[in-house]
Amino acid sequence: MTGLLRVALLFVLLCITLVQAVPHTSPLSPNDPAEPSDGRYALVEVQRSGKNTLRDLQLGGFDIQQIEPGQPIPVIANDADRERLSRQGFLFTETIPDMSAYYVQRSLAEGTDLIDGYPTFAETIDSMVNYRNQFPALVSDTIRIGTTGQNRGIFAIKISDNVNVDEDEPEVFFNSMIHSREQITHTQLMYFIRNLLSSYATNPRAQNIINNRELYFVLAVNPDGMVRNETQNPNGGGMWRKNRRTNPDNSRGVDVNRTCGCH
Repeated sequence: MTGLLRVALLFVLLCITLVQAVPHTSPLSPNDPAEPSDGRYALVEVQRSGKNTLRDLQLGGFDIQQIEPGQPIPVIANDADRERLSRQGFLFTETIPDMSAYYVQRSLAEGTDLIDGYPTFAETIDSMVNYRNQFPALVSDTIRIGTTGQNRGIFAIKISDNVNVDEDEPEVFFNSMIHSREQITHTQLMYFIRNLLSSYATNPRAQNIINNRELYFVLAVNPDGMVRNETQNPNGGGMWRKNRRTNPDNSRGVDVNRTCGCH
């Protein structure tokens, strides 16, 4: 079994069954412009009404944040989530009424930019192609290992000294942008790739990593969620974290991280 096929097996949860090289110009389908907004995302504190409150929230698929023993349980909830919390009998109070506005206002106060420096999905894929163009002896062609529900490609690259040969070397798999609102993840991984490749000629540590391993990178595991935030919140603050799968109950999205199988 080749290294790329082993990488594909890590994505069983995404129904990835085919590994094939494709041009980087593969079309990117936009989100349906008729998709409704998710409404207002709020940070709420859910009161513990019994020993099973946390379990019930977990079974309900709510977006639970960091919890403290004996304290109310923080949950990020959009309009539909808050309606569902009320319908299911949870008692909660809003502590941050609008998370998107909160992040935008905080960035303005700090003099930072929520968007600048964080590549879009299209820019991310272009960067993968550019790595190949700049370092053809070390980086493979872009590999399409699957297709999302909204017809976007999920792409991988391989980095190694004999990049077109399946060598008997340890294989390391890196992925990012699983939760589509965590922009720093794919940005940081791109910094790592650039540093590794640009220092390879002179840095013994980079040479050891590349020469003695086969490295596989999927920079955007969740393209649909990523583009959802880009289009719904172009100035930053997008709070969508799941993919955009339509579920049997007509709700949208599966948490690609929290629903991961074991490997």
